[in-house]
Amino acid sequence: MRRPAIFATFLLFIGLGAYLTQDQWAWYLEDDEVVAEEIVAPQLEAEVEEGDRLYRIDPNQSSASYRVGEKLAGQDRGEAVGTTTALGGDVLIPKDNVAGTTIGTIVINLEVLESDNKLRDKRIRHDFLESSHYKFAEFETTNIDGLPDEIEEGADYPITITGDLTVKDITNEEVFEGTVSLDGDALTAEMTSNILLSTYDAGPISVMALVTTEDEAELSLNLVAVEERAATEEPRDPATRLISQPEFNQSDDSNFSTAVLPVIENRCASCHVEGGIGYATLGLETVGDVAAVADGIGVVTSNGYMPPWPASDESAAFKHDWSLDADEIAALTAWADGGGEIDIDPTTPLQPATELRAQIDEDMVLRQAEPYVGDPSIKDDYRCQIVDPELTEESWLRGYDFYPENEEVHHVIVFVGDAESRIEADQKDGEDGRPGWNCYGLSNIGTGQVRSFGGWVPGQVPTVYPEGYGRKMNAGDYLIVQTHFHYDHEAPADDSPMVLDFYEGDETEGLASISGGTYITPVEIPCYEADQDLPACDRDVELKRILEAFGPLGPGIPLTTNRRCGVTAEDFAHMNQGTASSSCDIEVGRNGTIYAVLGHMHELGASYRMTLNPDTPEERILLDIPRWTFEWQLSYQLDEEIRVTETDIVRFECAWDRSLQPTWEPKYVIWAEGTQDEMCYSTIGILSDK
Repeated sequence: MRRPAIFATFLLFIGLGAYLTQDQWAWYLEDDEVVAEEIVAPQLEAEVEEGDRLYRIDPNQSSASYRVGEKLAGQDRGEAVGTTTALGGDVLIPKDNVAGTTIGTIVINLEVLESDNKLRDKRIRHDFLESSHYKFAEFETTNIDGLPDEIEEGADYPITITGDLTVKDITNEEVFEGTVSLDGDALTAEMTSNILLSTYDAGPISVMALVTTEDEAELSLNLVAVEERAATEEPRDPATRLISQPEFNQSDDSNFSTAVLPVIENRCASCHVEGGIGYATLGLETVGDVAAVADGIGVVTSNGYMPPWPASDESAAFKHDWSLDADEIAALTAWADGGGEIDIDPTTPLQPATELRAQIDEDMVLRQAEPYVGDPSIKDDYRCQIVDPELTEESWLRGYDFYPENEEVHHVIVFVGDAESRIEADQKDGEDGRPGWNCYGLSNIGTGQVRSFGGWVPGQVPTVYPEGYGRKMNAGDYLIVQTHFHYDHEAPADDSPMVLDFYEGDETEGLASISGGTYITPVEIPCYEADQDLPACDRDVELKRILEAFGPLGPGIPLTTNRRCGVTAEDFAHMNQGTASSSCDIEVGRNGTIYAVLGHMHELGASYRMTLNPDTPEERILLDIPRWTFEWQLSYQLDEEIRVTETDIVRFECAWDRSLQPTWEPKYVIWAEGTQDEMCYSTIGILSDK
């Protein structure tokens, strides 16, 4: 069996950038312009006779809205309210029979929901409602209670409407209650219904460390239907609405250019202009782009969510600290609260003050032998493929990068194999009729030597090793690229390239190796006490599931890790109130100077800490993250010299909180690779002594 440290090569080793999962941030990609389509509600199937009254919803006077409780950075923020006026539908009142009223299909355009925060709107539409794929919600009435036999103009009548609501591709029966009235040619209805977002796989919304919502939401329909006089009609006008375009409020009294723009250009622009690591999530090219999302900028900066820097001041000194100081936050907040006024031309380009994206020479641009096409019915597909630089002599790598060509690429782990392991890799390649082979966690190559190399996640910058250091590759070494594809709707062919930058000639003289260790801490999270009798809350049942899902390596990791750290499952049995924690003291195992540190957990993660030589006079906190965020898992590069020996001890501490994912089905949570499993995984990058 391989050493336990090798088990942990699930993640990146060194140079890990922002761990922004693509499926979680696809809501705000560059192709984000909303184009509302025509709404043509289905015609009523009922026959319209002379004397019947046919009404059609007027989008100029009607709206549909949601209202849901919201917490921002853990604090109650009241309710979030969003509205759309793009809706349509028919109402038919038969002659002399008001109680026999028929309501046709009500169609609502979800692409154009608007609230008081544009960033919230984009998140809801494109991530939770997935309105780029499911543009419309529909309500089919099945029963109406409360209508009188005759209706008096100007009077309000309480009614209850039952029907089938379809959001995305999910249909559920909902009940709306409210009042209806008739005034001349206008029929007015005000109806509300309380629904569960989880019913439609649209919540409760949770953007880690920023915002959470309740599961229950109030839906409101405020409808004004105008009578159509003719019994037959030409195709109606579409009920089409577009999201309002930003209006730039320019004022000579604004302090934007003196107080706000310098912060944006010093702290934000380098990541969010084209080519920056945050451009795919939010492009900011001009002053107008900044002003258009002023409300969102105020929210995410005042709560410490942006710029992303989860590490606290108790940590070691790090390079590239993107966090804002109190004065910068105050300037952005005051500007946003004041309406986001600007005092210069909105077309003025942003000028980043720094360049955070390292550049590498593209000495080799390597691709797999042929594109891979996955199966979209498999949501999470792990595929290993061979990438061969065809090295004929010892070579030293200066840096590398990976260029994903599809949104479906979730993350990439790279291994380097020797000539002996290549025989088995070639045998596995294409055995199932497709390029490469299935692999979880590791490369699934058991012969020769296969070592961790590096990897890529969305937001990753090119990896460039410090001057004087590199990664040695031998003649015959090749790369195994393990790609995690996450499919939502499609599985396009993937042929994403990897770029290698090598030292040349005399540059290799005196180089020292980058090295480092991977360290695993136990994960044991019992179910809530009230759920203990559920089968999924049995630890043995979970171990069996992990074995079936990930093979022998699955249960091998938690069993080996517990033994190495001197704990048993019984040590965690009392942690049955929703929170759990774990720690492990491990020798560094290497001599040198710490270059970078990284911690990794999943979506139940609450806090993380890494401490060198704990409980001694030499104790140093290397990394402290008091409020864990799954979306930003950075590799922190030290800006001070901290030397270690192989016998130095590092304590790794992780804490979890089930309340962060309240809709997950109860189960015993243990160390494993699934999204609803957990990890406590750490790396320390070491610069070897020259």
